[in-house]
Amino acid sequence: GRDKNAAFDVLEETLAPYKSLPEAHLALAQGAYSKGDNKRAVEEAQLVLKTKTDSQLAILTIAQASSQKD
Repeated sequence: GRDKNAAFDVLEETLAPYKSLPEAHLALAQGAYSKGDNKRAVEEAQLVLKTKTDSQLAILTIAQASSQKD
């Protein structure tokens, strides 16, 4: 819905200065997943895994988003 897209836009804007932190990408991955943007969720989670290879939440997000093919 529109609300989730708006919320994601705010999240993305808020996290812009922290793009170098894996936590920022993790938050974006979760936000993208919650609004149904599985492609973006996977992309963001993969960025997390580049620096935090053991991030369970990133791995879980990829698994969840990948299993829900639109």
